[in-house]
Amino acid sequence: MEPTRIRQHAAIPVVFGAGAVALGGVLGAVATPVARWLVDLLQRTPIPVHQLIEVLAGLTLPWSLPIGLVLGVVAGAALAASIVQDGLTLTVDSDGLEYQHKGWEGWLDHADVASVHRDGRYAVVLGHDGGVLARLDADGVSTQRLRAALVQHGYRYLEVDPFEADYRRWQDGRPGLDSAEHRLVRRWRATGKDAEARTEVEVDLRQAGLAIRERDGRIQVRRTAGSRHGTHRRPAAS
Repeated sequence: MEPTRIRQHAAIPVVFGAGAVALGGVLGAVATPVARWLVDLLQRTPIPVHQLIEVLAGLTLPWSLPIGLVLGVVAGAALAASIVQDGLTLTVDSDGLEYQHKGWEGWLDHADVASVHRDGRYAVVLGHDGGVLARLDADGVSTQRLRAALVQHGYRYLEVDPFEADYRRWQDGRPGLDSAEHRLVRRWRATGKDAEARTEVEVDLRQAGLAIRERDGRIQVRRTAGSRHGTHRRPAAS
């Protein structure tokens, strides 16, 4: 059976890119009248008029509109490329799951995967010990396509987290975790939106037998029976 590749919907980067182009056009159309209004306003005060504002005020619509559109195209192309690069690409094969995710790539053997479920925007891969092998940002990926591909290749897809009831709200210093485990959770919290740093901490959490997630702005933790996980590495330089 041929592998199945799943990615975010192709329309997502196109829509965001087109939105940036449209915004550039709007800014190009209104930049000159707004700049002229600012010049008139600032000239009545002691505040000096910035040179850039004077330049914008001196432009006519046949100049400002194309400039705004060009800037919008550049910004839109960069935004679309960033969305494509950061989006999840999941290749489902009978031998395992291969994924590219926010500049990372990884492989999980089929034999190590117990189940997969959605947790909001994430696709969560669980091992047989209940540990989280991978929590992949699958925003923009169809749940129906994900489920169909996994089932087709012999994986178990669950509609809900089988360990939902085991999660407990984390509070720093609260009994139930030792000092080293609390330190790991604090490291995870401190990573914020740094995907690389967060992934590295999650590897340490899996090795410590902990699963972690965030719900409604609060961190939740549960224990697992152990840790078995696939590779998680930076792609080789091209």
